[in-house]
Amino acid sequence: MTKKIAQKKHGFIPDTKERAMRAISRFLIRLLKLNGSSRFSNVFIQMLDPVSEVKWMGHKSFRFRTGHGRLWWRAVTFHTEEPMMIGWIKTFNNNDIFLDIGANVGTYTIPGAYMSKLTYACELDPINIGILKENIHLNMLHDKVVILPFPANEKCRVTNVYYRDFSKGDALQSMDRESPINTIEGEGKHIAQQLSFPLDKIFSNFSLTAPSKVKIDVDGNEMTVFRGAKKVILQAEEIYFEDCGSQDCKDIIEELVTNGFIVADQEIPATSKGSRNILFKKVILN
Repeated sequence: MTKKIAQKKHGFIPDTKERAMRAISRFLIRLLKLNGSSRFSNVFIQMLDPVSEVKWMGHKSFRFRTGHGRLWWRAVTFHTEEPMMIGWIKTFNNNDIFLDIGANVGTYTIPGAYMSKLTYACELDPINIGILKENIHLNMLHDKVVILPFPANEKCRVTNVYYRDFSKGDALQSMDRESPINTIEGEGKHIAQQLSFPLDKIFSNFSLTAPSKVKIDVDGNEMTVFRGAKKVILQAEEIYFEDCGSQDCKDIIEELVTNGFIVADQEIPATSKGSRNILFKKVILN
């Protein structure tokens, strides 16, 4: 068993208020028979269209699919969870190509796509990919996002992906091993066999334009992702990297510095349990 990176557990434990709301909701579902077993309940559920709007730079709003506690949380903490990320994306321009590795449901893919010329959104969780596609549609960004729907790995192979839960917007998945990050596990804990690919090979085989901006947020899978995407990543001008505190992260940071990147900024996320976000910029020598 891999030693856990953080002592405190990552994840959500419902408080008293949340448990009360869930109990009331279950009662109403039973009372009104809204369980999907009748035609009316199916139509009722189908007509629900839960969406949260998020303001962007004072004049634009983004729309995000909610209808689940974790999806709602991602929307309402858009500006506060990782403010350095928001500030960084605001510097993008219409010549930038953005590679979002660990896109989840597109919380940062959407503003990145709005600000850049083109965005690649790489995500391994099929449930999250479905929500990502919905968020792209809700914001009419179809022509500015290419979804890369697979685990980014160092080789082309079938990968065992360890999931801690079976819910929308979940994170902290791990490839080929249980997560090295100390996580709270739900009843839906499972392992799925999925095709995985190195991003360097994907960019080469499909003649994709190399990104100028790269975000890496992969929850303990940093080294296997980096080894398979080193060429693409090191060509970038700026890299936003989530350091989970592992030796792998330390080794990657050292390699970035060796290849001409400097630390331009860093922050501790609002819900951090031992991680930090680092913004690297490449030094341009005259």
